[in-house]
Amino acid sequence: MHITKRDGNSLTGIQMVQTSEGKETTTAADTGTISEGPKHPVELIINHADGKTTKTTQTQSSVIITLYNAKVTAADKIINFKQLGFQFDPP
Repeated sequence: MHITKRDGNSLTGIQMVQTSEGKETTTAADTGTISEGPKHPVELIINHADGKTTKTTQTQSSVIITLYNAKVTAADKIINFKQLGFQFDPP
């Protein structure tokens, strides 16, 4: 994902390129927004130098990217979306 400019939660010049089975799909929009999504518990495992292991759980938020007047280009197809959203969850 490439974002040309971020000002607060406003985004401009957004482009995503995905490749699957050798085929490329490009999603692009001039404008969009970024916002906090749902929270998820994430288990962290810390391996210490002394050989001990510590497990802890933290809450991390997803990120939602919303594109406006987005264009998706795949193979010989172009699909236009007035609004298109993506949610990125923590690993």
